[in-house]
Amino acid sequence: MAKAEVTVRAATSADLSALAALHWAHLDYHAQFDLRYQPSAPAGYEPLYAEHLADPLAGVFIAHCAGKAIGFATCRLHEMPEPSGRWAWPKRHGPKVTGSATLVDLFVDARHRRGGVGTALVNAVMSWLAGRGAREVGLGVMADNVDARRFWARQGFVEYRVQMRRSVPS
Repeated sequence: MAKAEVTVRAATSADLSALAALHWAHLDYHAQFDLRYQPSAPAGYEPLYAEHLADPLAGVFIAHCAGKAIGFATCRLHEMPEPSGRWAWPKRHGPKVTGSATLVDLFVDARHRRGGVGTALVNAVMSWLAGRGAREVGLGVMADNVDARRFWARQGFVEYRVQMRRSVPS
């Protein structure tokens, strides 16, 4: 049997419900690494993706196989501070330099992993960023997600910073 073809393209507003469902699955998957991940209902993420699609500094990509959405990726170019001194989204990552970007999320449905879908999404993100003048891109990955860390290393990403946290005693 021939392997089904996977297509990756820029997402549109017609993809909002599929993006929301994939985002929910993404957060649900991450709950195994961090119990603080408590995803809302998938439809609750549609406004978030509507904002991303309207943002000229954001790239949103979706992967399909046999007509079904099976993965997504989001990225964001960084810009210099606004006159107000506020930094652009994603605020949680703090100030960034012009020409840098963050690959915010990438998720592939478990049934389609290890088949090149993630690499195709990364390639779409990299092409989009290169076309907009980005010179470097960073991302975050959970320390215990060994499979993801291996994937990102195969994509050419290297560790450059370690973030740590702890609970505050009550």
